[in-house]
Amino acid sequence: MTWALVVVDGLQWQGVSAVGQAARVSERIQALVRGFSEAGERVFHVENALERADLSASPGKGQQVLRRYGTDAFAGSGLARQLREAGVHSIVLCGTGTDSAIDATAKRALANGFDLILASDAHLAFDRGALRAESIVEHYNSVLAELVTPGQVIEVLPTAELLAVLRDEPAMPAAVGW
Repeated sequence: MTWALVVVDGLQWQGVSAVGQAARVSERIQALVRGFSEAGERVFHVENALERADLSASPGKGQQVLRRYGTDAFAGSGLARQLREAGVHSIVLCGTGTDSAIDATAKRALANGFDLILASDAHLAFDRGALRAESIVEHYNSVLAELVTPGQVIEVLPTAELLAVLRDEPAMPAAVGW
């Protein structure tokens, strides 16, 4: 097993009637969770310990729920250790908080030596004053795609493309030339 899905603050949308962009992002996150689960790959749901996400539903096979104690998914959650123990070298990242938790998690993943694939259409931002959520997502997709870390791979790909690779080439790193 070389890759895993990391969903940041995604459980808060389960059972919620989301609308607009939140509904579309939630659908894509759920598609990724299903795709990874059906392929037998690991899924880590990392939720903010300070939020009141309903964690009573047990995750599916191969899925784990962790609590984070800082902005990024690695903060106090044990995520890095669990990824390493599972033999994961690459993470696919999606979830809520593009300009906070997603950005911080992406950079921490790279700092911890993991390759990174950001699901470009499966992370959610919120309007910040004059900045529209969609603009924030586009900006961070661009910023994260342009990061350079020697010896590591950084990709920004849409959900449909990730699911196609997962379905057709389950050994993802080889499928994209890693």
